[in-house]
Amino acid sequence: MRKLISIARSAVARATAKGARRLAIPRRRDPIVWLIVCGTLLVAAVIIAGVCGLVAITIVIVTAVLRSNARRRAIQPQSPYVAPPPGYPPAP
Repeated sequence: MRKLISIARSAVARATAKGARRLAIPRRRDPIVWLIVCGTLLVAAVIIAGVCGLVAITIVIVTAVLRSNARRRAIQPQSPYVAPPPGYPPAP
């Protein structure tokens, strides 16, 4: 069983190394590959920037809503008496 696994591993390693060498040498200077890679990176950067922008806008909106709620509560007249919570004091 070990020998079978060893043979399979070595065959996969050889095929991977041979395929990588075959693909790496001609494509190293191919401008189409560089164009595709750079275009993909540009699209990814735009998507990440868009997501970050949406997060920033959401934070600004939430902050504005919370601030207006706090301002409204501060302006409302309140009685100086604070009612005890229900069930307090406990019955003897």
